Amino acid sequence: MESTTTSTEDKAYKPGVKKGFFKNNQDSVGAKVATIIVLLILFLIPISNLEDLLEERQETQKKVVREIANSWGQSQQFGNLVLRIPVRVLEDKQVLIESVLIEPSELFIDVDLTAQTRKRGIYQTVLYTNHVSLKGTFPLLEHQETTALGGTILWEQAQLEFVLYDVNGLQSVKNLKWNNEEQIDNFEVHDKSVALLLPTSALQDSNGPTTFSFDVEFLGSESLDFIASGRSTEISLSSNWDSPSFTGSHLPNQSEISKSGVTAKWKITDPTQNNIYHAYQTSRFLLGMKSVFGMDLVLPVSHYQMVNRSIKYSILFVSLTFASFFLFEVIGNLKLHLLQYLMIGLAICLFFLNLLSLSEFIEFMYAYLISAIATILLIGTYAKAVLKESHKSWIMVVNLVVMYAFLGFILTAESFALLGGSLGLFAILSLVMYLTRNINWHQINMNQMSSTQRTPPDPQS
Repeated sequence: MESTTTSTEDKAYKPGVKKGFFKNNQDSVGAKVATIIVLLILFLIPISNLEDLLEERQETQKKVVREIANSWGQSQQFGNLVLRIPVRVLEDKQVLIESVLIEPSELFIDVDLTAQTRKRGIYQTVLYTNHVSLKGTFPLLEHQETTALGGTILWEQAQLEFVLYDVNGLQSVKNLKWNNEEQIDNFEVHDKSVALLLPTSALQDSNGPTTFSFDVEFLGSESLDFIASGRSTEISLSSNWDSPSFTGSHLPNQSEISKSGVTAKWKITDPTQNNIYHAYQTSRFLLGMKSVFGMDLVLPVSHYQMVNRSIKYSILFVSLTFASFFLFEVIGNLKLHLLQYLMIGLAICLFFLNLLSLSEFIEFMYAYLISAIATILLIGTYAKAVLKESHKSWIMVVNLVVMYAFLGFILTAESFALLGGSLGLFAILSLVMYLTRNINWHQINMNQMSSTQRTPPDPQS
């Protein structure tokens, strides 16, 4: 009777005997590389979670900044000064109030902006107090211009009006002078504009070009934009803020930025500008119809922007680290488990999480340095145990130091980031190709790399 049991010899390891598709492919280089690639794809999940967390923190910051701005003053737009003279007209048996709008022939604006940072919790924004002095000249006020609509001029309702985007930030309007005569400071606040009430006698007695001047003080945050008015507008700005960004349709004709602050001058001229035109009373101001220009009060590079840029390199970091350990497997006669790759990848992901959390409390570069050192020590210590030999772990540590220094350079040298990144990747690829130039990939079996490689039993034992 034949025995149905399998002999011990049949169960023993036999060279050349296939152990199944999975087992053979697990021992092949191609399968190992494919497994590592799948693991890299899976690491896109925690990286995506990091990006979502960063976006959430940025939204929280924006919410706090909006709350501070609402209680102080929002980003301001200022200018578009006009003299508004209402006219009562009769049209189709209906009485309508329309306006003659007169822009200054020349306008001079002197701006003294004092900026400060305001923190709430871990978030901060830039606030400013703005002292503005305006003076200028209106063209000759011809009687026929104001009666062109065929109506009655309402001199008692004439107003000197200018745009102020967030009128909640208005502090004062004072020192009004009309033809060098002091007037009573009387003004009204409308939606996104302020109107100074003018005395009837001051307008009716004008028989030539009219000069005016007054001062405005208002609060704002983050940016200040101007709207030119009339044929010639000159703006002189001085501020204690040392990191401005000039924006809009006109750059300053002159500007100087130093550690003590910034000074800038604009001169906007439009010889074709018609200083006198008609408008309906409902068109209280012409915001958006004019060119807007000004200055953003920029905080030093936001740590959230830097963290966001660094996270974009996260999958590259994981890939290069995995490639380094894989080369140790191929060249150093080692065999690493998939879980070991997993823990190394998680350590790198924690670097970016630590970077995000630390940068909210300390300067970004200090946060980067602390996070990088912690990650290098963690992976270096683990590599010493996994790679079995101290000199191999030191090679891995040096490799990590170079990688984090490389990323630090890219983050700080933004202008040369593309050039530095492309040259760095080219150097890495060249090094890998050089180290693997003599490897015959067709004959490599991952099982044979293991220092614990099995040997067939001795038939004589």
